[in-house]
Amino acid sequence: MPPSIALLLCSVCIVVAFITDYRREPNVSHALWVPLIWLAIVASRPVGEWINPRGEFSLHPEEGSAIDQVFLIVLMCLAAFILRKRNFRLTQWWSGNLWLFLFLLFCGISIAWSDFPWVAFKRWVRAIGSLMVIFVVLTESNPIAAIGALVRRCTYILIPMSVVLIKYYRYMAVEYNVWTGQEYLAGVTTDKNALGRLCLVAGLFLFWDLIKTRHDKHYGLLRLNRYINITLFVMALWLLLKSHSSTSLGSMIIGIFLVIGLGFPFVKANVKYIGTFIVLSISTIFILDQVFGLTEYVVTKVLGRNMTFTDRSFVWRDLLAMDTAPFLGVGYDSFWLGERLAFFSYKHRVNEAHNGYLEVYLELGVAGLVLLGGFLFNTFYRVKQSLIVNFDFGRVRFALLVIFLLYNVTESAYKASTLMFFMLIVLAIEVPGQSYSQNPAKAVPSPAAPTSRPRRLVWRYKNSGLKEPKSL
Repeated sequence: MPPSIALLLCSVCIVVAFITDYRREPNVSHALWVPLIWLAIVASRPVGEWINPRGEFSLHPEEGSAIDQVFLIVLMCLAAFILRKRNFRLTQWWSGNLWLFLFLLFCGISIAWSDFPWVAFKRWVRAIGSLMVIFVVLTESNPIAAIGALVRRCTYILIPMSVVLIKYYRYMAVEYNVWTGQEYLAGVTTDKNALGRLCLVAGLFLFWDLIKTRHDKHYGLLRLNRYINITLFVMALWLLLKSHSSTSLGSMIIGIFLVIGLGFPFVKANVKYIGTFIVLSISTIFILDQVFGLTEYVVTKVLGRNMTFTDRSFVWRDLLAMDTAPFLGVGYDSFWLGERLAFFSYKHRVNEAHNGYLEVYLELGVAGLVLLGGFLFNTFYRVKQSLIVNFDFGRVRFALLVIFLLYNVTESAYKASTLMFFMLIVLAIEVPGQSYSQNPAKAVPSPAAPTSRPRRLVWRYKNSGLKEPKSL
């Protein structure tokens, strides 16, 4: 099949998927296009790389891309306009999301001691932009439906396009190891790990959606939408296996296990003790690891890696030996720049710490770790409450939180401009005044409010020629 025909057919399928999803969630506003475009960029690759896929005009990391900056500023302005029209006030979420506010505030303050303050400032502004578009999603009339629609629609675009690019546009979607020549699939993303993250998030949400709606009655376009979601889940799983991203694959298995496991009647009836269950589980795993070498078995046999986590331990050792401020760090998103980036790119061929907690320590110090830990603990408390109030929504929140904690052991994903942390913030924060309960209380009319008139009585007056009394 010619590549142009394949791309056309893929575009038609995406349009059909969007139509079925609009039929499913008719109350989600058109404002969701702004966070959808933002998320699609975060989950795939910068706009500049789409315009110049071969990288002829790629810029130095410290310079950035003017095209991306303008595009993201436009989206931020649109998000600000939407929030203003919805009368959103920033102070509405301060008290309930204090730890996240303090963490982002500290990230902004750390720009003052960064070696590259202008670069750090631009990256921090982008993180604030992610927060703005997240507020657009959470200020919808039904935030849970908006979150589901956001992820599904992003999946409808990126997963099929990845398959088409890998099959017909390999120069854009396939990479090769410079030493071994091994093939790595990137799809619409920038590398195999980014493709793994995309498939991880897409697959988890699609699986959760299929489980959540398994007892619903589906007719017409709604049934077609369910078949589309099943197909895309299989495609995401296939891409995840082909990408050879072990961290994402292991996280996907754990996430699916958690979504299913939380649905067991005994677990569901005792979700208020989830904290105790986690402590007991960690203790049991630690004991099994000490006795039977569980970690070594999982890493070497299941994930097919060595105990250095593909030489990550050597990178961690050299990173800890760097001269950084232990308490404050080198500044937000400022470590992988200049001489430090050149050194590690030459010695280890990496441009990230491959450990989110270590990267927070390098850039924000112990203070940043404390603030991030406070945010994660506060998120766990909310997830625990959500499991009681809205179980279906609570279990995807719990699964993503656990995945985020595990994922950052061997990968870095603590910045709001990354897909994993973006989705964690979406599920972690709540906007006051929005309903997140499973069965929101129905509005009870005031005694003084007029009630609806009986249809039969109104019809009788209209057809008798008499004037309808106001008291009816």
